Amino acid sequence: MVLNALDHYVHDIRDTQTPLSASELESLIQRAKQILAGELEAEPMEIPAHIPEFYRNDLADKVPPPTEAAIQYQAEFSALGYHFKGTPVAHTRNAKGQMVILAVGSEQIYALLKGTTPQEHTQFLVEATDF
Repeated sequence: MVLNALDHYVHDIRDTQTPLSASELESLIQRAKQILAGELEAEPMEIPAHIPEFYRNDLADKVPPPTEAAIQYQAEFSALGYHFKGTPVAHTRNAKGQMVILAVGSEQIYALLKGTTPQEHTQFLVEATDF
């Protein structure tokens, strides 16, 4: 099912995303609501090791050097493009500050926005991944 850790980002995307059934969309919304309420600890988005390493090497000569938190933040946004290849995503942060994916693609994001409250909207961002 697509909803366990978003089935490793909905089968690697690549324009092959199959529309979800109504019950799968409802499960996605409920999962997101539980994550946003702190009732479910979701796995953070995987960041391939080469991405933060690239930033560490590329920015090593900067004065002052970037903090590890700044490198991690930049690596997360680069990883969005790596994983989702231009497909929009909705994400939040877990209690450890790591990025957690809530929805992938326009259909899922629309369902998420429609199925959550304005207050819950303040807890996640929708991002394009074609940067």
